[in-house]
Amino acid sequence: MTQDATIDQIRQTVLQCLGDCLSSSERQVADLEKVIARHGQQTCKVILQQLAHVDLNDSEAEHFWTEVVSHQEGMSRTLGRGVSLHTAVCDYFCSVRKSMKHPTVVEMQTLEQTIRDSTHDFLTGLLNRKVFDFTLAQEIARANRYNREVTLLFFDLDDFKTINDSFGHPTGDKVLQEFARIIESEKRIEDSAARYGGEEFVVILPDTGKRAGLILAERIRERVEKTTLLHEGQPVHFTVSGGLATCPDAATDRDALLRFADHALYMAKDAGKNTIVSYRNEKRRYLRIDFVRDIKARLQTDKKQEELRLVSKDIGLGGILFENSIPIDVGSHIELLLDIAPEENLTLAGKVVRLEVLANGKYELGVAFLTLHGDTDHALSRHICQHLCPQNTHCRQTRKILTANFSTIESCPC
Repeated sequence: MTQDATIDQIRQTVLQCLGDCLSSSERQVADLEKVIARHGQQTCKVILQQLAHVDLNDSEAEHFWTEVVSHQEGMSRTLGRGVSLHTAVCDYFCSVRKSMKHPTVVEMQTLEQTIRDSTHDFLTGLLNRKVFDFTLAQEIARANRYNREVTLLFFDLDDFKTINDSFGHPTGDKVLQEFARIIESEKRIEDSAARYGGEEFVVILPDTGKRAGLILAERIRERVEKTTLLHEGQPVHFTVSGGLATCPDAATDRDALLRFADHALYMAKDAGKNTIVSYRNEKRRYLRIDFVRDIKARLQTDKKQEELRLVSKDIGLGGILFENSIPIDVGSHIELLLDIAPEENLTLAGKVVRLEVLANGKYELGVAFLTLHGDTDHALSRHICQHLCPQNTHCRQTRKILTANFSTIESCPC
């Protein structure tokens, strides 16, 4: 269980004790002391946050809690009747500590709602834009400091205006609320989800790399695709597109990470919507040719090798692209056995540098060759040259084109 989860548990238990209006002041203190014995001095901090809205460290809070309980007992003896904790806390911080000058009496539920309204979106219940900006900056700073990863998901409901125009804004609101509910049910407790604006939503995934981020985003997309709402007996279907970017792979500051995740989202929209795209900033150095083959591979894991069968899509001097039914972590080392021509096999070492989720639910894997030299370089170059210029497998001009910085295939000039 995470520390945040424990604090939230303590807070709920404390609120239950404080909200029991039928309990005597002595019974309330006794119940709270049991919570303190169970969870430690951090409970004192939570109690004083709820009673006086003061923020203290654990040791200070434990000291002041003891002082407040003693002050309550003294007030009760002096007045000859029980004094509530709320009254004792107010008098202690005003008369003894003198850290409060003009305290205001507010119903606890009203205060809780006021605080929630200032931090959460009123319609969906997710965090609002202000809290999201602050949280993202904090998580990126933590990731940079401790050499961790943090992934940002950026979602946008597809054709949301059409839903509003066809079924009305109340139904549109229900779609937004349902999407928020799906996000909340799929994310971890340590993740932060917010409504960014309109039909745009964002999710911050601390200590999460690209692969895990893609899997969660795809799970959310599938849930949305299978969801049906009703409007006057008529089914309402909706889909979502998403983009993601990871720190430090894509960027190491808040604005850039947000911009890149947004860019990936627009790529998903351009790809036909109802899909997830991750941002990548590499520029293709070598041109590629079609290379559809069943490839034998060995995945290097912790002190062991795993035999795989992969289906390649295209190849170049810089690497090879695969389509696979299971994801492989970016950074994984892999050994490939390539049958590039009759009686000409190559064994190449590679590294997974890209992982994408495709619309069909499969994964696209980009593998960069670690080294190419000597006969290996010549054999692969020969194969690509022959593909580009079948009539001349030794075309020097074509070989020169291979290593140029082109992103499209050039015609062989020979």
